[in-house]
Amino acid sequence: MPDLKTQIFTMYQRPNFEQNLAKWANRHVNGDILADIYDGEVWKTFKSDDTLFFTPELADSNLGIMINLDWFQPFDRTIYSTGVIYGVICNLPHEIRFRQENMLILGLLPGPHEVHADNINHFLSPIVTE
Repeated sequence: MPDLKTQIFTMYQRPNFEQNLAKWANRHVNGDILADIYDGEVWKTFKSDDTLFFTPELADSNLGIMINLDWFQPFDRTIYSTGVIYGVICNLPHEIRFRQENMLILGLLPGPHEVHADNINHFLSPIVTE
């Protein structure tokens, strides 16, 4: 499994990837309706070094990554669950954000059973550190 930097570097090599990252900055906003993560208070006010992190000027480089965990059964006729920790780049438009080619595979959780909620932090720690 490629590391996070390699996965992101590969995405940036694709045509129109950077333009898609910046689309959120020029979208039509419909008043007080929360249509996507960009409309939320955190996106509008999140700071790094006392400056706003999500700005139109940095829309293609300051990435907001949402971490997700999903379980699946890789085998038929047996009870065996494997988990995948993946990230999606929130800067991308919603209609392409969750496409397989835009997902960052961050880790796999072993089976045969789902990891208990109190143990998931052990798997998340190295991801957060990176």
